[in-house]
Amino acid sequence: MTIIEALRDRNLLGALPAFRDLTTWRSWLVFAKAIYGITLEAVELETFRCHTGRTTPRPDGYSEAVAIVGRQSGKSEVAAALAVFEAISAPRIRGRGEVYALLIAQDQRSSLRTLFRYASSPFEVSPMLERFVVNRTSDTLSLENGTTIAAYPCRPAAIRGLRARVVVADELAFFKPTENIPTDVVLRAARPCLATTGGKLIVLSSPYSQSGALWELHRHHYGKDDSSTLIWQADAPSMNPTLPADYLERMKQDDPEAYRSEVLGEFRQGVVTFLDADTLAACVVEGRHELGPVAGVK
Repeated sequence: MTIIEALRDRNLLGALPAFRDLTTWRSWLVFAKAIYGITLEAVELETFRCHTGRTTPRPDGYSEAVAIVGRQSGKSEVAAALAVFEAISAPRIRGRGEVYALLIAQDQRSSLRTLFRYASSPFEVSPMLERFVVNRTSDTLSLENGTTIAAYPCRPAAIRGLRARVVVADELAFFKPTENIPTDVVLRAARPCLATTGGKLIVLSSPYSQSGALWELHRHHYGKDDSSTLIWQADAPSMNPTLPADYLERMKQDDPEAYRSEVLGEFRQGVVTFLDADTLAACVVEGRHELGPVAGVK
């Protein structure tokens, strides 16, 4: 079973009303196909090139994938669908403890009320999926194959020691850990969860400033065919063609800077705490970590 087949199957993810008509999800389907190394048709390849800056997708897919898109583009539904797909397609676990499909959001409220609600929905509307569930709590779904779908806030300590088949981070650009640590620490805590499973790290977020973990991922991997981290950047209407034209026009008129970020999916300029990204980048030589002393120079 592929992710596309699961979305089309009315007994699986296709049971959700949102996925009954996949014509409005075409761009997201291309994103999903690219993640899993599913062959793209000619028109889909053009969509891939448009939003990734790459010429061709990797035939074996991507271990890490990042979608940087505008608001109201369907991020949370897709995040939950990917987590559920990984959970239900996992082989039965024997003798090695639980394996998780982790959903990470800013806080307990957003992770529970939004992400986990979306992830729980397929098991409520599909009788076939409902039979998978062996235990349910307010923030976990344990399945008969030994996989647990769980929602966590973006605290690195919360996910330490867990083994995961997939980690899905929602709205990474807006993560603010309570320990006042950089957001990239959350990603560094998530990657070891996938080390023994060969699982995927998937990030879906609206952009914000030209700094932080999401910006660094974009800066290092966007448009690079040889990178195993896929960066997908798109405006909200491209991902969700059902957005009303009057809503988009009102956003554009009310706050042009927010429109660039929240609709067009572009990083904001001038949102800095001390020095802007361009000034810092001009002072950096990639790959050089230190300089030796030079005679006559202080």
